[in-house]
Amino acid sequence: MRIGNLELMVLLLYTSKNNRIVGRLRLAKLLFIASREISLPDVIIESSEFVPYKQGPYPLDFNDILEVAQDNGLVEIEDNQFTLTPEGIRIVKELFLPDKTGRELIDQIRQIVDRFKDVSDDAILAYVYLKYPGFATKSEIKRLVFSRIQEGLRSFVRLSKIARITEAEVAEALEDARKATLQKLYG
Repeated sequence: MRIGNLELMVLLLYTSKNNRIVGRLRLAKLLFIASREISLPDVIIESSEFVPYKQGPYPLDFNDILEVAQDNGLVEIEDNQFTLTPEGIRIVKELFLPDKTGRELIDQIRQIVDRFKDVSDDAILAYVYLKYPGFATKSEIKRLVFSRIQEGLRSFVRLSKIARITEAEVAEALEDARKATLQKLYG
């Protein structure tokens, strides 16, 4: 089975809550993550080239696939919200659900969507920048994303001093938080 960015985007929307993804950045990054992390022996991802851009990896054909999806009645775009239409849902059910490989593909995409559903865009960017550093080279916001993460850690350390928590307890809490984040990200 060969899958391109259009199919990946439709499947990302299909597996999202209310068949909707809010935010162009989130949709583009989920598309990138799915194109890199889906691993099925019978699935070939034919995603377009992703290039380092202002906010990390960006698919060269992103605007084209959005236009094709909208023109074919698969996706509605309104106020930076991307929603799979009933026609899009029908196509997914017709093309992917009858096939075992299609169902496995949907399961893997659902895992990716679930991993990031309660995560901020900054956290998604941090994940992409850390896991795929070559795509952060032209980012205009990389420093901002990492500074927000560092700021959060500094706030945590300050609060621990006020609450009289030892450094060992802080280290243990940070390790627990790291494990919880990895569990959430990787299932």
